Amino acid sequence: MAGGAGHRWRCAAARGARAGRGRVDRYAGHGASAARPRLEEAGPLAGEPLPPDRARQLRRLPRPGRSPVAVRLPERARGLHGAAAAMKRIMIIGGTRGIGLALAEHYAGQGATLALCGRDTSRLDGHPLAGHPQVRIEAVDITDRAALERAIGAFNPVDLLVVTAGQYTDAAGIAADPEATLPVLATNVGGLYDAFDIAARHMRRQGHGHLAAVASIAGLLQDYPGASLYSASKRAAIAICDTFRKALEPFGIAVTVIVPGYVDTARLRELNGGDARRKPFLQTEAQAVRRIVAAIARREACCVFPWQLHLQVRLFNLLPGFLQRLRQK
Repeated sequence: MAGGAGHRWRCAAARGARAGRGRVDRYAGHGASAARPRLEEAGPLAGEPLPPDRARQLRRLPRPGRSPVAVRLPERARGLHGAAAAMKRIMIIGGTRGIGLALAEHYAGQGATLALCGRDTSRLDGHPLAGHPQVRIEAVDITDRAALERAIGAFNPVDLLVVTAGQYTDAAGIAADPEATLPVLATNVGGLYDAFDIAARHMRRQGHGHLAAVASIAGLLQDYPGASLYSASKRAAIAICDTFRKALEPFGIAVTVIVPGYVDTARLRELNGGDARRKPFLQTEAQAVRRIVAAIARREACCVFPWQLHLQVRLFNLLPGFLQRLRQK
C-alpha cells in the first residue's frame, strides 16, 4: 500500500468497524489449530446457502502433498440456482496449484465452467478436475501477453477473472542473481496489468464482468529501509486493482483485490523448509477460499485477512525507520 497510516481506502479496516464484534469472533475462531471448516454450500458468486437437495454429490479430491479437499460435483443443475450456476464462466490464472487450484475446486463444485491457466499444466495430471467436462486447462505464462490474449479470447465470455499467479524471490536470491528481480516484476506487476487489461476489454463489450486478484498483506507495508522487492511488487498489484476499479466502475465491472496473510500452501511450506506452522496467524487453504469466495460474491473492493496480521502491519507502518530496519524478513 503506497500511502501511510492516514491513507484511506475501502478495505477490511473500514468493514471491520462496521461489522463489529461478530466479525472479530469469526476471525478469532480460524486459527491454525482450528478444525478444518465445513465445506460452504454456496452458489458461485452468490454468497447464499445452497439447500441440501441442490447438492447431489460430494466427492473428495485427493491432492498431491495435501489433505483432500471436499468439492461438490453436481450431476445436474436444477432450478433457477442451478441454471445460474451453469452459466457462470470463471477463468483462474494461476489455477494449477495453491489458492488458485483450491478456488477452482470450490467453483467446480458449484457447477461453474472453468478455465485454469498456468505455466505448468502437468501439475494437474491425475487430478479429477483435469477430466471434468466443464473445466478447460490452458498452458499460459502470465508474462506472455499474446498467450493471455489467445486464452481469454478463446474462453470468452468471462464472467469472473481471478489472477492468483505470483512470483517470489528474497534478498539472498537477488544477491546471488540480480536477474531474479525481473520475473517478480514481470509476473506480479506486468502480468497482472496485462490480464486485467485484456479481460476488461472483453467485459466492456459484453456489458458485465468481475476482475479479482490475490495480492499479499506484504503489499500493505509502506516502503522502509531494507523492504523487499516482493512487498513493493504487491503494493503495485494493489494499486493496479484500485486503478482498474475506478476506471471500470462506470461500466459496471467490479474489481476485487484479495490481500491475504500467510496461507498454508505447498509453496509456502517449500519456502519454509517443508513446514509453515511457525508463520503468524497461519490460515488453511479452506479458510482462505471461504474468505475469498465471500468477498467476490459481495463484490468487495478489498478483502484483507486475517485481521490480526492486518493490525500488526498497520502498527509496523507507524514505527520510525530505525526500528523498521530491525525487522527480520
